[in-house]
Amino acid sequence: MNNYQQMQSASRTYNRILEKKYRKKERKKMWGKRIGTLALITGLAVSANISYETLKAHHEKVNLMHAATAEMIDVGYHTVPDADGNWSQDYYLLDDIDLIKIYALMGKEATEEVLQARGYENWDDFLNQEGYENRAQWRDDELEKQRENNKEKQL
Repeated sequence: MNNYQQMQSASRTYNRILEKKYRKKERKKMWGKRIGTLALITGLAVSANISYETLKAHHEKVNLMHAATAEMIDVGYHTVPDADGNWSQDYYLLDDIDLIKIYALMGKEATEEVLQARGYENWDDFLNQEGYENRAQWRDDELEKQRENNKEKQL
């Protein structure tokens, strides 16, 4: 028997051909490994994208907080809460500061007090008068405005 015939007969089981062992791989196993690898790579890519978007949103919030702090210092407002977590009641000083910056720094409850100082009853009253359905829609709209302002400043 020649080498070709040995290889042909050995392609179905373990055999020795020219002192080397080999076995023909099944297609099912090969495709299983390929699909597993593809799923792993896809999972890593999605995870990396989610991490990037989360980091980008956090960076944007930190920038808003820094801007709010700088503007509060300029108008003479105390920029940190007291030991009990209460902010200064001089909310009239914050009239010229964008509400989204105050919201990023102070949170929902303190921002509601700022809204009351500006003449609104509460968040719902503010959102109704400004034409928003909910706070998330308002926040997204305000963040988009901030992004546009930042692009204009960079140019």
